[in-house]
Amino acid sequence: MAKVLLISVLLVFMSWCGTHGNEGAFSFHMDDVIRIVEDLERLKPELEILDAVELLRSAGHYDSAYLRLLLGDGMRGDHKPAPSELSQDQTHFISSLLNHKVSGAREEGVVLTPDGTSVAVAPLLIGIEAGLKRKRIALEKVDVLYAASLAKHLALSFVGHHRRQNSERLGPDGCWDDVKTPRVFTLMGDPSPVTDALINGELDGVILGDQLSKEGKKPPVLSTLLKRYYQYGAEEAAGSSPGLQSRFRRRNFAALVSMPVLQKQTVKSFILYRELSSLLPLKDIEGIVREGLQDFQKRYLDCPPVIPRCMWGAQQYRGTPTNLTLPLSFLFIHHTYQPAQPCQSFSQCAADMRSMQRFHQEDRGWDDIGYSFVAGSDGYLYEGRGWEWQGAHTRGHNSKGYGVSFIGDFTSVLPDASALALVRDSFTKCAVQGARLVPSFTVHGHRQVVNTSSPGDALYSEITTWKQFKDVQAPGRKPFELEKQNKSAFSFHMDDVIRIVEDLERLNPELEILDAVELLRSAGHYDSAYLRHLLGDGTRSDRKPAPSELSQDQTHFISSLLNHKVSGAREGGVVLTPDGTSVAVAPLLVGIEAGLKRKMLALESVDVLYAASLAKHLALSFVGHHRRQNSERLGPDGCWDDVKTPRVFTLMGDPSPATDALINGALDGVILGDQLSKEGKPPVLSALLKRYYQYRVEAAVGSSPGLQSRFRRRNFAALVSMPVLQEQTVKSLILYQELSSLPPLKDIGGIVREGLQDFQQRFLDCPPVIPRCMWGAQPYRGTPTNLTLPLSFLYIHHTHQPAQPCTSFSQCAADMRSMQSFHQEDRGWHDIGYSFVAGSDGYLYEGRGWQWQGAHTRGHNSKGYGVSFIGDFTSVLPDASTLALVRDSFTKCAVQGARLVPSFTVHGHRQVVKGTSCPGDALYSDVMTWKHFKEVRAPERTPF
Repeated sequence: MAKVLLISVLLVFMSWCGTHGNEGAFSFHMDDVIRIVEDLERLKPELEILDAVELLRSAGHYDSAYLRLLLGDGMRGDHKPAPSELSQDQTHFISSLLNHKVSGAREEGVVLTPDGTSVAVAPLLIGIEAGLKRKRIALEKVDVLYAASLAKHLALSFVGHHRRQNSERLGPDGCWDDVKTPRVFTLMGDPSPVTDALINGELDGVILGDQLSKEGKKPPVLSTLLKRYYQYGAEEAAGSSPGLQSRFRRRNFAALVSMPVLQKQTVKSFILYRELSSLLPLKDIEGIVREGLQDFQKRYLDCPPVIPRCMWGAQQYRGTPTNLTLPLSFLFIHHTYQPAQPCQSFSQCAADMRSMQRFHQEDRGWDDIGYSFVAGSDGYLYEGRGWEWQGAHTRGHNSKGYGVSFIGDFTSVLPDASALALVRDSFTKCAVQGARLVPSFTVHGHRQVVNTSSPGDALYSEITTWKQFKDVQAPGRKPFELEKQNKSAFSFHMDDVIRIVEDLERLNPELEILDAVELLRSAGHYDSAYLRHLLGDGTRSDRKPAPSELSQDQTHFISSLLNHKVSGAREGGVVLTPDGTSVAVAPLLVGIEAGLKRKMLALESVDVLYAASLAKHLALSFVGHHRRQNSERLGPDGCWDDVKTPRVFTLMGDPSPATDALINGALDGVILGDQLSKEGKPPVLSALLKRYYQYRVEAAVGSSPGLQSRFRRRNFAALVSMPVLQEQTVKSLILYQELSSLPPLKDIGGIVREGLQDFQQRFLDCPPVIPRCMWGAQPYRGTPTNLTLPLSFLYIHHTHQPAQPCTSFSQCAADMRSMQSFHQEDRGWHDIGYSFVAGSDGYLYEGRGWQWQGAHTRGHNSKGYGVSFIGDFTSVLPDASTLALVRDSFTKCAVQGARLVPSFTVHGHRQVVKGTSCPGDALYSDVMTWKHFKEVRAPERTPF
C-alpha cells in the first residue's frame, strides 16, 4: 500500500514539474503560492491550516529565537515536510518567498495579488499562525498577533530611522516587471526596513489572524482562506466575511486596532526583542514609536491605497510635465462617462486606465491621461498625473486644483459607497495632511466651471452634500435641469430603460414598483382587451403620466420599446442587457405586473403570470407555424450594430413571432413576477432591474442567490414543469380566441405539445450561446471546411492564457477577441481555433460553431468539437455552473441536434496530443469523472 501511495505521489509531481520544473517556472504571483498549498492539501487531505503554515515556515527555514518564544517551535514533529510533499524546486521557491530582503532597489520575498497590490509572504503566514495560536499562547507581556510581525518590524524601522541607519521611516511602494508573470519587484524610492509590500503582508496577517482567533467553527484550509481573501472569483468571495477582502485592508485594520493599543504593543515588542537579542536599552522608545506611528497612520490608514502608473501599464508622458504649485485650493470631480461601467477588478480598472490614456493621447492629442487620479470600484485610486503634475481635466482650472474622476457613467446611478468614501474622505484627508490641498479647499463638480454634464446628474447631486462643496454655476447651465433628449439620444440598452425609471422615481419618491410599471405601459400605449381581462385597466387614474414626469421624447422612446415588432430582418422593441443578451421590454414589464397582481387577480381559467405574456406568445407562434404563416416555430437570435450604443438589432435567420429576444423578455418577466408574487414589500423598479441584470457587485448581493439574468434558462426550468406550461399555453390560446372572436382550432393540445418540445430543446436543454457578431469576431480568413455531422468526439481544453476566468460579458468578449487575434496573427490560423468557449459568466461563446471544422486538437479537428474553458485550470476548477454548461447542457444539446452521436467520447486535449498539459491538471481530473470520458494516452505522456 505504501509503495502504491509513493508511486501516486511521484506521478503527480512528475506531471506538476512538467510545467513547473524549476524555480524559474514560478512567477511571484499569489497564484503560485496557492498552487503549492493546494498540491500539499491534495496530497495530504487531512492537512489543516495550522499544519500547512508551519510546514511552509519550516520548508522556508523562517525561524528565530524571537518567533520561537512567541509561537513555540513552529513545527509539529509529525508534519515536517517530506521529499514527497515538497520538491527541491518548491522548497527553494518557498525559501525565497519567506526570506524577505531589499537588495539595492530590488525587493524580494513579495508576491503580486489579484487586486494589484504586493504583499510580503512571511508576515502574512506569521499573522495567520499567530491568530490560530493566540488563545493557547497567552503571554503577559505582548499580544502574539501583533508582536510576531507587525509591531516588531515597525519598532525596528522607527529605531533605525531615529539612529539614521535608514533615511526613510516607512515605504516605499514598487512595481513589477510584468503583471502577468511577475518576477522582479523594483522599489520606487529609498527603502526603509518596512516597505509598503511588507506592511501589506503584515496588515493582511493581522486581519486574517484576528478573524481566525475569533471563529468558533473549524477554519478553512489555507488555500481556501487565501482565495477568499484575495478574491479569486465570485464563489470564493461568497464564502468570505462581508468586507473581509484584501482591497479593504486599510479600512479593516483601522477598525480593528486603535493607535494607543498599537503603540503599546510596538513598544513592548521592541523591549522583548531587545532582551532576546542582548541589545542595549534605548532612551525614549515610547516617543520614537509615537512619532513613527503618526507617520504610519497618515500613510497607511488615513491615505487611500493608490495603484501607481507603472502597475496599470501607463505610457510615458509626452514632453515635459508642468509641476503644480502646492498646496492647491480646488478639487474638481468628474466621471469618465466612457468607460460607462464601473470597474470592479484590478485587471479591468487597469485596462480602463490604458484605454483612457490612449484616447487622451491619441485622439485628444494631450501629453498624458488628463486626470490627476481616477477612482475604480475595486477599492483603489489609480494614479493619473498624480500629486505633482498639472493635469488636463478642467479647462481653465488645471493649475488650480486636482481633477479626480470616477470610472463609469453616473448620470443615473451612484458609484458604490466605498468608492465615494475613497475620494470624499480618504483622498481629501490625505491631501490636506500632506499639504497638497489647503484646509479650506473647495469641491466643484466639473459642470460648475465648464459647460458639460460631468460628473453626471446622480454623482453631482451626491457631491453637493459634501462638506467642502460650494455652489457656483457655469455660464448658461442649470446643474439640476434634466437634459432634453430626443429619440436619437437614447440607445437601446437596458441602461437607458433604467435611467428613465430612475428619473421617474427621483421626481416621485413615493412611486412604487406597480405604479412605475403601469405608468410605463400607459405611456407606451401597450394595452389590449386580452391584457385588460387579465390585469385590469392597466393604470390607476391618479398615476397617469403628467408632462412633468415624462417628456415627449421619453414617451416616444418608451412607446418604441413597448411596440415589439419584426420588420424584415430588423427587430424592434428589444434592448441589450449587460450580460450580452437581448430582451423584449414589453413581456418583461407585463410579467412583473402580473406577478404583483397574481394574488389579487386569481382567475379560474388561467394563471395570469403565464397567460399575460409567455404562454400567449408561444401559443400564437405555434399556431402560426402550424398554419404555415411563419416558417419557423421559434427564434432566431440577432446581433446589434454596436454593443456600446446599440440602435439596430438584426435577426440572423427567418423570423418567427417568438424570437429569442421575445422569449428572453418573457422568461425574465415570469421569473421576476413569480419572485415578486411571493415576497413582502418589493423594491422599486430600477433596483429590481439593476439587481437582476447585475449592474455591479453591490446590486448582485441584494438579489436572491442565482436570481440573475445569466441563469434565466436554469431558473425557468426549475420554476415550471412542461405539463403545467402546456396546460397554461392551451388555456391562454383558448382565452385569446374567445376575446378575439377567432374560430376554434382542432387539436390545439397536439400543436402546443409539439411546439413545447421544440421550446424545451432550444431554450431549456441547450446552453445560451453568445454569437460571433456579439463578441466582435473578425471574419474567417479564407473558406471554412464544413464538418460531417454527427461527430464522435468532444475535446476539452483550457485557454491557459487568458489565465483568469472571465465573469462578465465585456471581459469574456474581450478575451475572445484577444484569442482570435492571437490565433490569426501569431499562429497564422484562419480563425479562433475552438468550436465553442465557456466563460464563467453563464454563457458559451461561439468560436467556429457547430458547422465549421476547428483548429483545436491536432490530427483530430474533423472528428470532434473542441470546447475550451477560459482560464488556467492547472490548480483550480471552473465554477460548478460553468462545468455544468459544457458537461450537461452542451452535450445534451449536441446529441439532440444530431451534432454528436449518442455514444460520443470525451477526451482531454492532453490525451490525444503529446507534449501538452491542457486542459490543466485540476480540470482534467474533473473531466475524467464525466459520463462519456474514455481513457487513452497520448504517446510519450503519462497524464496522471
